[in-house]
Amino acid sequence: MPSQKVAAILAFVGNSLWIVVSAIRIGKVSLGPFFLALVITAVCVTWGNPVLDHKDYELGRQYERLKGRAAIELFAPVEGFGDC
Repeated sequence: MPSQKVAAILAFVGNSLWIVVSAIRIGKVSLGPFFLALVITAVCVTWGNPVLDHKDYELGRQYERLKGRAAIELFAPVEGFGDC
């Protein structure tokens, strides 16, 4: 797992914990919406990780294709040089 993903997940968990602690301190805790949000978040994280991995793979392939095209253009013979 790349370090950016780990950092994002840790930041997300830290923010979530801070929201829970703040809600408890304020005294406005409603467990129904909290657990609903927790389930929705778990579903999004579970579904989102494969989507992000697939997009990362696609972008890597696109980058490699662009790099290949640039190399081909770099070493292509110059045409029309003697037509001056």
